[in-house]
Amino acid sequence: MTIEFIIAGLLIFSHFLHSDKNQPFPKSFDEKQVKIHVNQSCNHLIENEKLKVLKPRQLLTNLAQGDGEIFSKKDTNPTMIKIFKDFNFKSFFKFMAAHCESKEQALKAPSLFDINKVNLEYQKILSEVKDTNIFKSGPLPGIKPVYDRNGIHITDIYNDNERRDWVNLDGVPKFLIHAILSAEDQKFYTHKGVDDTALLRAFVKGFTGGRLEGGSTITQQVAKNLFVGANQNLRRKFVEMATAFEMERNWGKDRILELYVNIIYMGRSVWGMKLAAKTYFDKELKDLTISEAATLAGLIKWPGTNNPIASPKVALNRRDIVLEAMFKSGYISKTQLDQALNSKIVTKTNSNNSFDGTYSFYLSAAKDELDSPMQKLQAQMYKSVKLSMDSDLQRVVVRSLQEGLEDYETKWKKNIYRGPLANILESKDEKSEIKEEDNSKTMTLSFIKNRKAKEKDAKEPVPPAPVAKSVNIPKNWPEMLKEVKVYPPVEGWLKAVVLSNENSIGFEDGAQSILKINFQNKPKLKLGDVVYVKKLNEKEFSLVQTPDVQGAVVVMDVHTGEVLALSGGYAWSAENKFNRAIQALRQPGSLVKPFTYMTALQLGIQPNELFSEAKVYFHDKKKVWSPSNFDYTNRGNVTFRYGLEHSRNTVTARVMQRVGLRSVLDVMRDFELYKNPIEQNSIILGTQETTLMNLTKVYSQIANGGKRIYPTFTDQSGAFAELSNSKANSQVDSVDTTTLMQIRALMQGVVQRGTSVALRKYGNFLAGKTGTSNDSKDTWFIGYTPDIVIGVYVGYDRPKTLNTPHFRQATGANVALPIFQKVFSKVVKNIDTKNYTFKKLSGADVEEIEIPVMQKHAFLQDKETHIIEIFRRGYYNPNPKIYSKEIVSDIQDEIENSQDEDEQYPDNPQRVDTYREQNQRPRRRSEDSAPSQDDPIWDIYNKNRGN
Repeated sequence: MTIEFIIAGLLIFSHFLHSDKNQPFPKSFDEKQVKIHVNQSCNHLIENEKLKVLKPRQLLTNLAQGDGEIFSKKDTNPTMIKIFKDFNFKSFFKFMAAHCESKEQALKAPSLFDINKVNLEYQKILSEVKDTNIFKSGPLPGIKPVYDRNGIHITDIYNDNERRDWVNLDGVPKFLIHAILSAEDQKFYTHKGVDDTALLRAFVKGFTGGRLEGGSTITQQVAKNLFVGANQNLRRKFVEMATAFEMERNWGKDRILELYVNIIYMGRSVWGMKLAAKTYFDKELKDLTISEAATLAGLIKWPGTNNPIASPKVALNRRDIVLEAMFKSGYISKTQLDQALNSKIVTKTNSNNSFDGTYSFYLSAAKDELDSPMQKLQAQMYKSVKLSMDSDLQRVVVRSLQEGLEDYETKWKKNIYRGPLANILESKDEKSEIKEEDNSKTMTLSFIKNRKAKEKDAKEPVPPAPVAKSVNIPKNWPEMLKEVKVYPPVEGWLKAVVLSNENSIGFEDGAQSILKINFQNKPKLKLGDVVYVKKLNEKEFSLVQTPDVQGAVVVMDVHTGEVLALSGGYAWSAENKFNRAIQALRQPGSLVKPFTYMTALQLGIQPNELFSEAKVYFHDKKKVWSPSNFDYTNRGNVTFRYGLEHSRNTVTARVMQRVGLRSVLDVMRDFELYKNPIEQNSIILGTQETTLMNLTKVYSQIANGGKRIYPTFTDQSGAFAELSNSKANSQVDSVDTTTLMQIRALMQGVVQRGTSVALRKYGNFLAGKTGTSNDSKDTWFIGYTPDIVIGVYVGYDRPKTLNTPHFRQATGANVALPIFQKVFSKVVKNIDTKNYTFKKLSGADVEEIEIPVMQKHAFLQDKETHIIEIFRRGYYNPNPKIYSKEIVSDIQDEIENSQDEDEQYPDNPQRVDTYREQNQRPRRRSEDSAPSQDDPIWDIYNKNRGN
């Protein structure tokens, strides 16, 4: 740090004191101008009434004649020592003493500085001053309204760590403005942006061992927050001063104050007065009292220390100081002062209000998309964000998933209550432990492992722990309930405490009601238990709990990849942000079977061909894999179509056996189902993990005729065009549109006759596929129309079977499909079903032929005997042969000695690449990975492989 740099800062300071408000900073100075400005500034400070007690002129003389050490390092703030390391104070004070006499003497004094270096430092400071005109009007660009695809306002988003609600200055009560000015900047409407006395006082305090403060005005605080940053060094302070002057010159006082009340940090991850009023008092600004306004103003300087919730006594003292300052400034009368001083600070957070998390999972996914171009977009000053979301459909999806998960627990787990959230009469340690367990009910894998005792379904009512007769609920139970930091995750739910053994309950505001318990195990709640409830009628509330089971739903436009709606779990909260639609890697089960069937169709196998359901064995590194059907039955020879419609594992395995595993993996890669599929036979039944979002995208590509799409959450036009992937709008090339028309017809059959026949009533414009992983740990259904695809997943965060003693065959059809139906029943109301149908895909070369249904479906009322089948032109064979190839006999000898299937192919490998590496599977073509040369499809297979 040089004397020239300090002089450059003095020139900035002098411009504040002696220049007209509308005069911009000069570009440079000559030596005479520097001396005049230093002289003016020095004499201004010396004549300051509040500083005269220091006798500044005598002090400067003494310092200039001394050894240059103004304060001992022992008494000086460490930051000041760091800032002024190696600075020659003796030369500086000698310079100041010579230039602080009369103007004439200052001009005659030796310069002791290099004018060129002074101008260079001065220009460096000004070069860091940003254009303040970008914030001259309107809300900050860091705050952006968010709209759905139909232009409906959803919410506002902010830059990181800037959570606020914007309010115009005319929406701020006068007494709140007066409280802010009294607490922070009493000269706000008279200074030019810097309070010279406060600045010098802060500087001196830093050298006397006190906390290094900025001595900042409101204008400087806005400059720091918006433009400069909070680094504690002199360069930043000089830039801040210059920026403050530019703001005063360009904006005016009211605009500066408007920005201040919206950007100031108020503690508890809150910025701005409007959100602070809601956070601490659950009020709008207009409803605040004078006492509450003074409390909020008192928070500004030290929002952590003066927090009225965490430190009520400290906040009370600070409020009283602000009130006294308001009275001295003439903002309030003596009567108002006395009334405010005698009032208590009563905080009332909105934690007991139900949290509406309708859009939260969607917005969390959209934020990831927004983050990458955020800096560029801010520079372009874009005003708003348009989402791909349909807000009406989003509400349907969120509630349908909640209802579906609740139905599963009620019907199949027999509605067993797992226990209260906490108990206000127990110790803090006990409460903390209970709270952590509760969070795990709805949230993370890390907490779930702490709940081993609750993993099993309760079979008998749990007797309540004995309660001593002397235990009573304290009178301050509302305050004690507030201290239990659990928050209702669902709209309409409330947090309550049990006040008596007769199930009287109370709420944070002191209101009381009666609790009705509908759980099968009839739990007996204890005094002080904290529970979730929802209103039944004016007199009663019912006991509720979040389900253990979780799930996700995604709705996507099949043509564009726009995500129309998304829910990533039962409920979103601060403790539960795990988005299962995007983040949960799960086994898809039978959802991947269409890829084996598409591979076969591409190679010329047709829907009426026959496959044996007899046991089939596969040899894999001296291990044997032999899949069984879900119901362990063998229905003889069934058609290719029947195999997919009824999700027959043995048929899928024989189809794969015929076309070769490597061919199936090639199709999976092309559709991007897996980037690196594991080369193991069981992958065709969905043992390799993926996400619901990825599966929904892949099914969209099947539905739209093979056009590649990528999920998008925001408008991809205009400013967001750069987000578009270069692969988008290209075509998959592993299968043609003829194959895609055929697989679509087969999946229409899944709905009309197969595992999804419950949806048959909706007509022939719906296709889909169920999925169930090993031991029913993950259940799925994905269905699509000509325009949208809906994907549903249900399972536990810590994978375990969905089967229960009351429900031994949990499948995609009876767990996930009902949730799909809840969503689709709302969607179909907006469809003109009379003329709605799948269209012929461009380039498809097919012929439609009426053929008999080869397997009867007694459960269908019309007992159809014929269907219109779609064949690849020229491939129809009315008398197909039966494919029943057996594996070589030496494998049969190994069956008895083979390992358990679960050991061969883990149900839920945590990392597919790790499993592959550990097993070191070579990429080889075994006798089971390609069709035999005498098979009719060999020529097509060989041609497609480029051999």
